[in-house]
Amino acid sequence: MRYSLILFSCLSNVLAFGQFTSGNLVVLQLGNGTLPLINSGNHILLREFSPLGVSGFSVAVSTSLNPMVIGGSALSEGALSLTPNGKFLVFAGYASDLTYTASLSAASSFAINRSIGIVNVAGTYSRIVTSNAFYSGNSIRSATSDGNNNYWAAGANAGANYFGTNAAVATLQNSITNTRNVIAFNGNLYLSTGSGNAGIYKVGNGFPLGPPQTCSLIINTSGSGINTSSPFAFYFNNAQTICYVADDRTPINGGGIQKWVNAAGTWTLAYTLSTGGSFGARAVVADFSGNVPKVYATTSEGSANRLIAILDQGVASTATALATASPNTIFRGLAFAPYCETAAINNALDSQTLCAAQAFTLEAPVSGTGPLTYSWSGPVGFSSSLQSPTLIANTSGIFTLTLTNGCGLDVKSFSITTNPVPLISVNAATICPGGTALLFATGANSYTWSNATNASSVALSPTATSVYTVTGTSQQGCDASETVTLLVIDSLNISVNSEAFC
Repeated sequence: MRYSLILFSCLSNVLAFGQFTSGNLVVLQLGNGTLPLINSGNHILLREFSPLGVSGFSVAVSTSLNPMVIGGSALSEGALSLTPNGKFLVFAGYASDLTYTASLSAASSFAINRSIGIVNVAGTYSRIVTSNAFYSGNSIRSATSDGNNNYWAAGANAGANYFGTNAAVATLQNSITNTRNVIAFNGNLYLSTGSGNAGIYKVGNGFPLGPPQTCSLIINTSGSGINTSSPFAFYFNNAQTICYVADDRTPINGGGIQKWVNAAGTWTLAYTLSTGGSFGARAVVADFSGNVPKVYATTSEGSANRLIAILDQGVASTATALATASPNTIFRGLAFAPYCETAAINNALDSQTLCAAQAFTLEAPVSGTGPLTYSWSGPVGFSSSLQSPTLIANTSGIFTLTLTNGCGLDVKSFSITTNPVPLISVNAATICPGGTALLFATGANSYTWSNATNASSVALSPTATSVYTVTGTSQQGCDASETVTLLVIDSLNISVNSEAFC
């Protein structure tokens, strides 16, 4: 018999580990501060800052194993997004190391594949998908995901493309080109563009996986400011009644952080927040949890650009610089840090009673942001790091699982009681043809013979030698079996000695 034991109550603890912290900001920084920024590829560093600008955790994207780089001169590249479920940071780039010597954006996508990468709360980087067709000879600028293995991208010479992985890759639409930022939000896909009717568009309905998709203009930024509007990143509140749009024009021309308000289905520009200088913005997020939104942005300077914070109390609100890009680096995309769901062992069934020598599997219903680490311990020095170890019941005792991930741990224990199996004994017998033997079994509480007799003894009259099995069950419900051979002797060979004497 095989049992799956599932944990019940005990105790739970939470610990903090080195990783991204929920509520903090993450900036996509190009360059490592040593090498100058070039158009043939630069290091990607995801840097964490607190809402007060305190530098924290950081992740360097690999330039050797599944490498990704981004051009240093294409100012529209390097956007960053957070999946709706808060699990992954998503960004677009080029599947290349630092040895390429020509412009990445001008390269054929067959020569340098366009790619999408993700980083989780623990800082683990993965290059998820690549394409040798999309954005060929031009730049890939941004990427997003629903957090469930669907990925989309925006770029210079194509509208919006589905990169996989749950369906075949596809061009969703090409009616809106020069696309910049793409995000998955509230169950729909949105993008920004600076061409044609510049603004924010919704792509089809839901999360589209294939063509054709119609784009609907949600926020028309074309009439804002002087000259052509230049929207990049944008950020909605949950009710989609407010949207902040980063515009990289100079403030005198309408650049900065535009605040759009939705009333009765119509979006209007309320005002534009200044970045605190003579430059606009390219990335923006906002914290709507307080009475007054707190807006964060990266500015559009070509060097030494800033990460800023603005408490939005109206058009006169001032910007505070939280950090400034050092020489040979530049701040590009901006997102909130991934959310870490603490490792948890979910309560289910309680302790179990087993029979000795039976196999059972330790299993626990768990949740939490991966990767999860399992550490089992038990009686007689048992330990295992497997998710679901299988072992043999040989003693009673307490089993404990310690489940750990990057943001905490949970510990729960359960007990098993191991009952002994009965020791069955059966007498042997030999009979002649036509005879009857009485077999007796001992050592159990109840018995079942292979001829379906339910008793401790059975009378048998086989015509030939036969094997019988009796299964005994203890009072605790544990089984054991014993076999016996009943010999049937066909004939007797009798001999008598003869003697000669005087």
